[in-house]
Amino acid sequence: MWKEMVLLHLGWIDIDYAIRKDEPPTVTNTSTEAEISLYEHWEQSNRLSVMFIKTKISAGICGLVDHHTKVRDLLKAIDEEFVTSDKALASTLIMKFCSTRLDTVRGNQPSTSSNGLIVVHNTPSVQIGVEQPIIEVPQVADIIQVG
Repeated sequence: MWKEMVLLHLGWIDIDYAIRKDEPPTVTNTSTEAEISLYEHWEQSNRLSVMFIKTKISAGICGLVDHHTKVRDLLKAIDEEFVTSDKALASTLIMKFCSTRLDTVRGNQPSTSSNGLIVVHNTPSVQIGVEQPIIEVPQVADIIQVG
């Protein structure tokens, strides 16, 4: 969803040319004015798109993608980072659920201290691997107060 919103904004302010079109040949002494103009348009679109995207990414991954100067490479690096982050998030959630213990006095309580546990029902499924569903529950969001 984040990527779609960024691409929408870039298209809306008309600087997504470098994302849609391949980089034109570098300007040389024999380049025509049309070729120079096309390259300058692409370069400006690329530079502004990179700057815009870097202002919209979280500080946690900023250092990992900061060295990219071409918008397509930057988007590819961000996509790869989010795939890794999604797997880490799924692993963290599974570990949290596995560490939840039953306390007969207080009810269901995670072993770590927290103010509330949000349970979302009817999610399609949580997956660890590509095709291995883990959880399927009805869709309703409940907040369980702990302690």
